[in-house]
Formats: sequence, C-alpha cells, structure tokens
Amino acid sequence: MRTDYLDIDEGCATALLEASSQRHVDAMRHIVAERYPGTLSVRRWEDVESHLRTATLARLEYEYSTGGAVAIRVYHALGGQPLGDVARNAFEGETPGSPESPSSPGWSDSDDPAVATFGRMTDEDVAAMEARDETAYSGFDQTDIRASFRPAGRSVLKPYWHQGRYHAFDAEQKALRAIEEDILDGRMPRGGTVRGLMSGAPCATCRESIKAFADTYDLDITLSGMSPTVPVRVKDGLLASGRARMKGPRLVDVASGRPMVAFDVLAGARDAQVREGLGPLAHERASRGARWQRRSFRLGPPPARAAAGSALGTEPGTDPAMPGPDC
Repeated sequence: MRTDYLDIDEGCATALLEASSQRHVDAMRHIVAERYPGTLSVRRWEDVESHLRTATLARLEYEYSTGGAVAIRVYHALGGQPLGDVARNAFEGETPGSPESPSSPGWSDSDDPAVATFGRMTDEDVAAMEARDETAYSGFDQTDIRASFRPAGRSVLKPYWHQGRYHAFDAEQKALRAIEEDILDGRMPRGGTVRGLMSGAPCATCRESIKAFADTYDLDITLSGMSPTVPVRVKDGLLASGRARMKGPRLVDVASGRPMVAFDVLAGARDAQVREGLGPLAHERASRGARWQRRSFRLGPPPARAAAGSALGTEPGTDPAMPGPDC
C-alpha cells in the first residue's frame, strides 16, 4: 500500500473528484426538496452546505483481469454520516446558535448530535439510513458504483472511534469496504490493483488498516491525496521560475491569477457547486421553475498534457461522470 500527494493541478484528478462531488450535491438537493420542502432558514442550511464543501471525497478504481481481458470498476464515496442524516440534523435538530450548538461555550465532541446519534446506533441502522438515500442518487451502475456505508460484519477493516470520530465513515474506508464486498460476493476476483484519488489523506492509523486490507486480498493499493500545502521545494521552484506568485496564502498562476494547488482548485469547484445547487436561494430558484444546468466549475482550461498527468491514467471520455474535454 502506497500513498502520495497531488500537489499542483496537472491533469484529470481534480476534474474526476469534482464529478464525484457533483453526484453528492445533486443527491442532497433531491433529499432536501423531497423531505424538507420550503425550508429557507439560512442558519439551518449552513451545516448542509459545509458538509458538501468539506467532507472528504474518495474515488477508487479497481482494475482486475477476467476472461483474458482487463476490467475496471469505479467506486465513489463521501466521508461522514448519510446525507439524509446530515439534512435531518440540520433541519430537525437544535437551531444553530442555541446553547446546545458547537458555537456555544463549553461545547465538546460529546455534544455533537451526530456523535450522540451514532454512539447509540448499530452499523446496520446506519446502513438502513444509507439505503433510504439511495433513490436520491442517479447515474450509478454495475461498474460505476456508489460506495455507501457498509456494516463491519465480515470486513477486515474494523471500525473504531477516535476523538469523537467514527472512522468507518471515512471516505476511503467506505470505498474499500465496497470493493471488499464485491470481492467476497464473487463479482470480481481478489489480486487486483486499486488506484485512488482523495480530497484529503488517510490518517496514520487508517494506513495500517489499509495495509492489512491489501495483504488480505492481495491488492496493490495506491492512494493519492491532496493537501492545502505543497512541499517547499515545489513552491520555491514555481516562484523562482516566474510561473507562480503568492496571493495571500495561496499559490496562483502568474498569467491567470488562478489557484495552482490541486487542493485549492477542487475546494473552489466544490464551493461553486454548493452555491449553484444548494442553499435557500438555489431552492427558491428551483421553486420558481428557473432553469438549472449542471456544469463544471473548474477554475481554468485543462492543460494539453492532462491525460498523461492523471494520477489514474484514465483516458479522456472514459469516465461516465466527466466528459473528455474537461480532462
């Protein structure tokens, strides 16, 4: 098992994760419209919007041989509790800013409604909540798969709590359990190759669990993560070359002024997705019948060498969630 980082935005990585993100934004919009119509309280929307902006994304490809040919399955996961429960906590829970909320003095992890809820629930209860959200998603099939939360059960990835965080909710854990389920159910063989993109990075403890997972199923796993910082040598090299300059804390392209760090590019795209598709104003537009068209919010034209620079080596146009021109 190996991990590396995608420092500078050079290729399909941010576009592929942006496409995964859009699926979750679309699903949340469907959930809220169906279960909480007419909810226009900005304060209650903040938690929903924050979750879709910041929860870790994972997109894992599993490549294996079958019948003398190479096959690939793609797994998409979003970290955290089920979207339906994010919405429930936001719209049915305590009003933000009340004495029980995280903004209040003395608040701790134990006061978090999600922590309190899931501390009393079984994995099977959470999986049932995920199943209810299934109808909110579209576009997935047998090779392009939504990696929702799965019970620990027969998994070698055993769940654990740490500082109020249930690591079975980690995006990479969800995606790997989905891969494991397909292996154990005979939908594909063990011994394949996993190439993953993440908007964050697995913690040290999770890395050890993933190594054991790889050994159990004889898998070659590489996870490529993102960080808001880049190595000093990379930053200094770009600044010295004249290609980049600093704009506040961000490294930006001299010619366009656009962010160069992959983490910043993806964060900007996700923020734009949320502003366009979620929140009171977006739902008010929808209620008036205003036309809404999904589009890419990538912050610049793709470089010509993008396909070769992709961490996954995906050929343009082969990902059903992202057409070739965006790569």
